[in-house]
Amino acid sequence: MYYRIDEKGFYLGVQSSENQNWEFQTDVEMPTNFRVPKFDNGVWIDTYIPEVPPTISQMNLRLQLIAENIPIASVYDTIEQIPDAITKETIYTKWEYALIFERADQTLNQMAQMLNVSQEQLDRIFINGNQN
Repeated sequence: MYYRIDEKGFYLGVQSSENQNWEFQTDVEMPTNFRVPKFDNGVWIDTYIPEVPPTISQMNLRLQLIAENIPIASVYDTIEQIPDAITKETIYTKWEYALIFERADQTLNQMAQMLNVSQEQLDRIFINGNQN
């Protein structure tokens, strides 16, 4: 099965070996690292999806959240809904003052889950945000 993506890594469609037409399927579970065929001058060339960067700057993260239609205000609203005062202050402090965010950070992943951001979407945020 081949996955078709644009130059920024966004999913455009899938092609199976039985069906030669590209189809957009929402139920397709894409792997995070896979080969993507590219048709260039009549020849299929395999290219790679970039690896997920381990970090992203605060500015690039915020800009990419906006690009993903995740309002910055929703982050603040989500932080405000945290019942534990220490956890709330810790997450708020990280959000406001961290210069970089680590992809593996437990707090970041907890916030992503609270914002209904999937792990795949978070990977895409890190990949695309680091291309700015």
